[in-house]
Amino acid sequence: MTVIEVLDQVRNYDIQLVCITGGEPLLQPETYCLVDTLLDEGYSVQLETNGSVPLERVSCHENLMISMDFKTPSSGMQERMIMENLEILSPYDQLKLVVADREDMSFVEEFLAVNDIPCPVVVTPVGGTDIKPVAEWVLERNLNVRVLPQLHKLIWGEERGH
Repeated sequence: MTVIEVLDQVRNYDIQLVCITGGEPLLQPETYCLVDTLLDEGYSVQLETNGSVPLERVSCHENLMISMDFKTPSSGMQERMIMENLEILSPYDQLKLVVADREDMSFVEEFLAVNDIPCPVVVTPVGGTDIKPVAEWVLERNLNVRVLPQLHKLIWGEERGH
């Protein structure tokens, strides 16, 4: 779809917030124009990114919230993370870390200790549903993070396309 076609679809709904997500939406060059167009039209935009693409081309705007993943060791993608993206985040954004095991949890604890994260941090279990062990670990460590499930996993499970 073109930016105009997406905008036409968005206009069909009585909404103020548009979430742009996907595998990695910033791999599609049109995403930057889409974000700017939606903001210019008065929408609030939540941009979900996996942190592997530089964020410096993303507009700084009061109605834009970046929700950035930072990959943990179990993902096998940790080396793709761009540390400079952390400097672009503002107090209005959020950083998400998905944990699969104790190694990931130890990584999160150390990561938070050595990085000045300017925004809220969300920790969620891989698969998004077995949240109790993660919540207990966060409480034991007294970490200043939110523990949340992955709602799309609770709603649709492994079904793709939502």
